[in-house]
Amino acid sequence: MTIAWPISVSTKRDRRLSEIRRVGYAVTEVVETRGVSSIAMRIRDADGNSFAAISVSTLSSRLEGERVQEVVTYIADAVATVVPALVGAGYRSDAAPDKPRRRLPGPTSRPPSRG
Repeated sequence: MTIAWPISVSTKRDRRLSEIRRVGYAVTEVVETRGVSSIAMRIRDADGNSFAAISVSTLSSRLEGERVQEVVTYIADAVATVVPALVGAGYRSDAAPDKPRRRLPGPTSRPPSRG
């Protein structure tokens, strides 16, 4: 009889992250809302560091089968459109602290001052 040891949470997480990096996007169920799923793709700066993401959320029933790949294509097109504009405007990730960067405005940050 072979005993299978339980897989640790960190091992599952690492496998999941490896798969997400391999395919370039993540599909997840939204924890806060039953029956809703999201697809997300990261946005990288010129050095390849992630600094933002684009995600689409919808009813899980609308993200079945080939529809996932169709939505991934739309998100990839959006990423390809915004990356040159953001990187050209000087947006960078926090992973490159030695280089000048602008932070993306968000719920806990203030927009860059204009003056």
